[in-house]
Amino acid sequence: MKTSNFRYWKGRRIGQVIYRRILVCLVFGLLVMGPSHPGQAKNVALDRPTFPVRSRALTPNPVVQEMLNQVQSSVLYDYVSGLSGKKAVTIGGASFKLYTRSTGAAAYIEKATQYAYEHFQALGLDVTYHAWSYYGGLRRNVAAEQPGTDPNCLYLLAAHLDDTSPTANTIAPGADDNASGVAGVFMAADILSKYDFTCSLRYVLFSGEEQGFYGSEAYAQDVVTNGDPILGVLNLDMIAYNTPGSAATIEMDIRSGPAGNPDRVLSTMVTDVIQAYQLELTAVVYPSNDAGSDQYSFWQAGFPAVLIIEDWEDHTPNYHTLADDVDSLNLAYFTAYVKAILGAAAHLGKPTVYIPTHRVYFPLVSR
Repeated sequence: MKTSNFRYWKGRRIGQVIYRRILVCLVFGLLVMGPSHPGQAKNVALDRPTFPVRSRALTPNPVVQEMLNQVQSSVLYDYVSGLSGKKAVTIGGASFKLYTRSTGAAAYIEKATQYAYEHFQALGLDVTYHAWSYYGGLRRNVAAEQPGTDPNCLYLLAAHLDDTSPTANTIAPGADDNASGVAGVFMAADILSKYDFTCSLRYVLFSGEEQGFYGSEAYAQDVVTNGDPILGVLNLDMIAYNTPGSAATIEMDIRSGPAGNPDRVLSTMVTDVIQAYQLELTAVVYPSNDAGSDQYSFWQAGFPAVLIIEDWEDHTPNYHTLADDVDSLNLAYFTAYVKAILGAAAHLGKPTVYIPTHRVYFPLVSR
């Protein structure tokens, strides 16, 4: 959580929505949230301006369509069930239930990061832990690399692995926030790792997001030091809740002004994929320079990045509660969402094999 003036967990819009409805809740919000990690407040007005949604005539790639066809609702449900403690998962060869993934619960977040590490490792990816300091101790992020043929081209597909609730250190299912984003990264890695790309793809999971983006902040600083050729970051945070019968909206937050131009390349690609592959989603793009999620750390470090999130005017009512469980998610929406992100990552990465839409065979004619 970052706080500045009127702040709330994760820089999101709950506080000001309540403020607009019941003025007295402003005082309550200031009392219960308290300071954490200084940052900016997010523009949360219900009538906040949007960018025009840009799109181009993206030609569908049959190889990418083949990738999208592999996204399975049942697998996404299974991943979130394991990450949220509904069922046990195998970590280090033993059965374990992730009742919480809170950064403050050292034993649990260590198991959660080990689980992610082993998932990527099983795909044959080069996996590393990235350590950062947390109140005199250490916590860690997880990063898995899929090298491309061009060493000067790298895209990150990221999400935060940690979660929170009123009893965060003992029980915090965090299914939508943010096992959904992690499951999206898992599935993208499952599928994309089978293919070759021009650009390298890196799958990164952060801890410390709920406390103020600590993990991503440390990671972004280190990739600057390392000179990593990052061309863009797709940050997935809460991508699985949609009220049944409501519009299936995908929200993307990019920087306002000239700084947002490289971000818009990323949001436009997502929109292009939705249109080209006829996914049942509607994209909305908001200008923002605020601290909403881990993409903020990369904005601060000078990298193009976009926050990709469920429509915040229709976000989960179970936000940061014990009711944020896997059965509250909308699987059809979730699945379409993951397809959109996977397709965007694939097109940005540039598959090295392209199968033409139509093959024409000419019969052999003997003379």
